[in-house]
Amino acid sequence: MILSDEEILHLARTSNLLADFDVKNVRNCSCVLRANGVFRPETGEKEILNTGDGPRRQLVWELGPSETMVVVTKEEVCMPANVCATYAPLFRLAKQGVMLLNASVVEPGYSGPLSCFLANFSASTVTLRQDAPIAKIVFHAVTPPARVVPEVIGRQEYEEGLAENAKKYHRSFMDVEGIEKRAAEKARSELKGWVLGGGIMVAILVSWASLEPIVSKWLWEKTGLISSTGRVEDVKLLKDIQSEQSILRQQLEQRKANDDLAAQIQELKREIAALKKR
Repeated sequence: MILSDEEILHLARTSNLLADFDVKNVRNCSCVLRANGVFRPETGEKEILNTGDGPRRQLVWELGPSETMVVVTKEEVCMPANVCATYAPLFRLAKQGVMLLNASVVEPGYSGPLSCFLANFSASTVTLRQDAPIAKIVFHAVTPPARVVPEVIGRQEYEEGLAENAKKYHRSFMDVEGIEKRAAEKARSELKGWVLGGGIMVAILVSWASLEPIVSKWLWEKTGLISSTGRVEDVKLLKDIQSEQSILRQQLEQRKANDDLAAQIQELKREIAALKKR
């Protein structure tokens, strides 16, 4: 059975079901949860509002397209043995493209804050202020478990654990931004390697083309005749030159393929950008 607003307020007064809550946020059969602090994924740093000077003063939390953030609630709960709770995203945030990914069950015996893992699926940046509504909690009357295992977590301990967990999350949902960067970096690295190798080979061939007449003239002046061994060497040299020319043609073709790869990378970026917008 879902508890009504009067039952929620009664339990809040008699058994501390809710702490640090606003009575106006308890209505019908739920209570609105508010944002008290934000922890950034990958770093685990807590962002505190109203810090900095002048235009650099941080007044709101910003959640960019495809970005995620971890929010700790201002409210705390103290669940009796005969009550459990569930919390879910707010429709007002869902309309802006912000989804709550960790909607969960709060079991009997738990006491402490709650947290929300938010992801922005829209193409626009969404801002949150201090005490901004982020979720809605609903309480359910249940048959008391045979053995209630209490779990009491203070706010400081809860936030320290939340900061450590936030370091394990990607800044963007499903690491879309990271995938794009890694693909671009790999393509640039491969392209740079091919260009460098081709440049070295071209330099070698140009140097040989410049030195070959001088070497031939010196051999002619010293020997006067080209021996059979010299003719064999000439044939071998001709084959080597032809082979190097073939390799050079292949490298030029490879450079063209690399140019096509670069074009494909740009197309991939445009597709990813379109995916982000959707």
